[in-house]
Amino acid sequence: MAAYTTTLLTFASDADGGDVFVVTWYDQSTNGNYATQGAGANQPKIVSSGAVITEGTSAKPAIEFDGSNDRLEVGSVLANQIDITASYTITGVASPEGTGFRTIVGSAVDTNNRTAIGLNTSNDFCFEQFDGSANRVSKSSVTLNVQYLFFATNTNKSQGLWLNSVAATDADVFSQNPTNDFVIGARQGGGNPFDGPIQELVVWTSNQNAARVGIETNINDYWL
Repeated sequence: MAAYTTTLLTFASDADGGDVFVVTWYDQSTNGNYATQGAGANQPKIVSSGAVITEGTSAKPAIEFDGSNDRLEVGSVLANQIDITASYTITGVASPEGTGFRTIVGSAVDTNNRTAIGLNTSNDFCFEQFDGSANRVSKSSVTLNVQYLFFATNTNKSQGLWLNSVAATDADVFSQNPTNDFVIGARQGGGNPFDGPIQELVVWTSNQNAARVGIETNINDYWL
């Protein structure tokens, strides 16, 4: 067993060979944007039958979202910074397992300022923004049960999406929700739940496109 897996299993305090669920996904920055879930039925799993859930050829730990009701909520402080009229970047690693509308990240400042990253019913990976009158969507086709590194950027409604370092194309409308919240694994309120593991999620309140290649290389070298 790898050292990081052993450490995680010890931290999870799983002494009975059972399952362990995520209550808090800690923010590794100094900003305190912890993703939490107090309701047991909505907590994603990180240990299954006494073993840390892993994904990919690197066999690194993963948080498994069940595609039913699992989600972690960060709240309005971060959501208010994911403003489509300003700049931000969202990148991460996820492995979609279920078809249909599936949300990896859902965020909204208000009804007319929303962002979503996830899958549509055609198994396209989508990055969508809505400003009250128009949806702006980028997409890239995916294969289920495969790890993907996604990199989404925005500056004043000018967006970009890269999937495993390949630029996406325009697409039809995805799906969103207007609640003022930042949610991992579902839309705000729990709709369109993600089905599959998520291993990494990083958010900047700036457009990191100029540093994209370096960031993708670092994430790819560790997770994929």
